[in-house]
Amino acid sequence: MKRRLIKKEWEAHIQDFKESGLSKAAWCQKQNYYWLKKLSPQADCPTSIFYYI
Repeated sequence: MKRRLIKKEWEAHIQDFKESGLSKAAWCQKQNYYWLKKLSPQADCPTSIFYYI
């Protein structure tokens, strides 16, 4: 059951990437920024962190 759920999540990610029109690098950077900002305890995520990813 869990494996099927994970597969569905990744299918959604792949579909989002294909529909975005972005390059792989640009899409991944966008996703990393989203999660860093969402999970950051601060209101603003420092942009300097992206240079280390």
